Amino acid sequence: MRKILKWFLWLFISVVLLFGITCYIVYKNRDKVIQIFINEINQHIQTKVLVDKIEFDIFTHFPQLFLGFYQVSIYGSAPFQDTKVANFEKVSLTFNLYDLLNSDYKIKSVIAEKGFISLIDSTGGTLNYEILKAKKDSSQDSQINFKLSKLIFKHTNFTYKNTNQRYEVYNDELVSDLVWSESGLRANLEGNCLRKQIKIENDNYLSFKRIKLNAHINYQKLNNLLEFLECEILNQKATYIIKGTQSLKGLYPLNLSFEGKNTDMQTLIGFLPERFVQKFKDYKSKGAVYFKGKVNGNTAANTPLEVKVNFGCESTSFFHPEYKKKIENLSLKGYFEKSKYNDGILKLENLTGNLENQSFEGRFLLKNIKAPFIDFSFKTQIEVNDFLDFFPIEDVENASGMLAIDLVFAGKISDLKSKEINKKILTSGTLDLANLSFGLKNVNLKYLNFNGNFVFNNNDIKCDHFTGKIGESDFLLNGDFKNIIPWLLVEDQMLVANASLESNFIELEQFLKRSILSPKENAKINQASKSTQKNTAFGSKFIEASLKVKVNHLLFQRFSGKNISGDIQLSNGGIEYDKVKMQVIGGQFDITGFVKPKNEKFYQSENVITANKIAIDSAFYVFDNFGQDFITQRNLKGNIFSQVKCYFLLDPSFKLQPESVIAEIKLKIENGRMLDFAPLQKMSQFIKKEELADIKFTELNNTIYIKDKVIEIPEMTIKSNVNTFSVKGTHNFDKVMNYRIKVSLLKDKADKDEKYGEVEASNKSLINLFLKIQGTNDNFKVSYDVQAVGKNIKEGIKREVNEFLDLFKNKNKESEKNKKTEPEKEEYLNLD
Repeated sequence: MRKILKWFLWLFISVVLLFGITCYIVYKNRDKVIQIFINEINQHIQTKVLVDKIEFDIFTHFPQLFLGFYQVSIYGSAPFQDTKVANFEKVSLTFNLYDLLNSDYKIKSVIAEKGFISLIDSTGGTLNYEILKAKKDSSQDSQINFKLSKLIFKHTNFTYKNTNQRYEVYNDELVSDLVWSESGLRANLEGNCLRKQIKIENDNYLSFKRIKLNAHINYQKLNNLLEFLECEILNQKATYIIKGTQSLKGLYPLNLSFEGKNTDMQTLIGFLPERFVQKFKDYKSKGAVYFKGKVNGNTAANTPLEVKVNFGCESTSFFHPEYKKKIENLSLKGYFEKSKYNDGILKLENLTGNLENQSFEGRFLLKNIKAPFIDFSFKTQIEVNDFLDFFPIEDVENASGMLAIDLVFAGKISDLKSKEINKKILTSGTLDLANLSFGLKNVNLKYLNFNGNFVFNNNDIKCDHFTGKIGESDFLLNGDFKNIIPWLLVEDQMLVANASLESNFIELEQFLKRSILSPKENAKINQASKSTQKNTAFGSKFIEASLKVKVNHLLFQRFSGKNISGDIQLSNGGIEYDKVKMQVIGGQFDITGFVKPKNEKFYQSENVITANKIAIDSAFYVFDNFGQDFITQRNLKGNIFSQVKCYFLLDPSFKLQPESVIAEIKLKIENGRMLDFAPLQKMSQFIKKEELADIKFTELNNTIYIKDKVIEIPEMTIKSNVNTFSVKGTHNFDKVMNYRIKVSLLKDKADKDEKYGEVEASNKSLINLFLKIQGTNDNFKVSYDVQAVGKNIKEGIKREVNEFLDLFKNKNKESEKNKKTEPEKEEYLNLD
């Protein structure tokens, strides 16, 4: 037992002694080993390499020796010598202790941690990664033998880009087992990666992120060729198998094939360019999905790679995790191709499926993404709420009803702007609405019970018996809408419509009132109008519409019109109306005119309005006394007959610009009454107050003018039940008035024979009272018009002088006249 223990003791001492001697030798030679490796790196790498520090360690990977390089930066070849082709926090080399003791330095593994490798092929084939020197002469044999068996990258970002492509992948840990031979190298790669970007030209591919890599790659030294024998990329349950070759010389020809196993619809979508599938990225599927594809071309050439993908599915369900509905029994065959001969072709054929037991079928073809040509057909009958539950539209809510679609479209999008568009675009089919109802966010209106038939004929639509309700208003629309497809799809296209509109009831305020939108939406609309200048209150500037209108009842605030008919034109963002007739306020109302944009700030309107037998008090009530309280519906009675010619400006919110108003108003009032009118009440010192409280007249005629915010009333005579009034003057929009009034008062005439007895009772004289009313609506006064009195006295004297001269010229005739009863004479009441 002692011998055994002694033997183990000597063995232990020998091992410790041997280990100590080895450590001493390694420590003694560490500087030599480091220098050998530095010299070797300098012999193989021709570009600048910076290292912060170097450590030599025997314990970390014992029995392998460890040589660590920290903060390693490798710069690129010209003309990229100032940028880094690789950078790592740490690069570790391991080799065998026995080899070191025999001065045979064989590198077993390389571990690179926390860094990046960026490879660039610039225009003309200049590479940033030509960092190795040309092969040395045999006389310059290396002391180090790079017989790598393992290459490991930890937390590394790999980037490769040339003029047409960019690949960027981040790996957590990628391990490569290396098998060297005279013909080349075989590498077995395994690791977990994060796909950041795979870009070919302007398209990003592979929308999924996390992948697991398991690849077997051969490098043929003679041909400078990479062979992808069987590379598997795993994403969740799906597996993608890639095979092919990539040459590392010349134009770097690439020839790869790929195939999906255990895939789903998301996998299929993931391999298409991201711009095709952005709206579908969150949808999922269950069922059989397949795809196969090829990539060919020269990666260093300035020509696109050729990409071909065949895909499809059978009896698959397609759904969004957050939505209520899903498509079932979905089947399709698809094809995608992109090459130097085309900018992309996407084809879907034999597309069938069911959404909530409603079937659909169709096909789709897209050619040339840069100048797209679209050819599709689609046929279904579907509940609108089922469709929106599956594929929501942001601004639409609470939808119901049926849509029946049978539509075919074919043509280039660019041809929608062509003058010969009808020859180049094919559209046909029908759209039927049945009890369609919906709401729009931020709009306090309900769109109810839309029914109608629409027939497509190339770029035109024929609308047949389109009915429904918007808010409280109903409509019936029939007509032709030309160029509607380009108008919907392309900017600055003109829509031309010829239609008839009938309605039993329209609540106009709901359409014109901006408050139906939220302040945020109003701001958005106003900003859009300012920036594009394409939209107005009456619709787009690119709409020309001719409408024959027939409305039984139109309501706008207090205004109520009935039996409305006429022609309306929408053109260049404005509206024209010709001989629009309506029954309103007890009479007939006709209007012809327009409202159209004048410039960026204002609309202009010009109108000819005829009113027959309009109740004046009702008119004042309906129009809220026209914005003033000086004379109101309580002060006036009678029927208006008038013709108004007017011009004015409106701002975008339809606010009248008072300084712009120009008008000529030919006015007649029949059976009129003026009740308790304040200016007349102040004349009570001359006329009995009870008589002034209710002045009746059979007819009043005048022409009133408005300009520069001033209402001008030429002199007019009002023969009332009280007296005869003559009125003229002005009243401006600032409520300042200046009226001149002549009142003819009846007075008993003083007869020269009165002292001798009674004279005839009919012997009366007229006294003219001249007054003026001046001030504002709220503060005015009635005073004597001295100027008018003086003027009339002068005219009276002149008239009497003329009569006196005539007396001598016609003496005989005058004597005969004196035998007759003496006539009445006017008298003037001179008050000052």
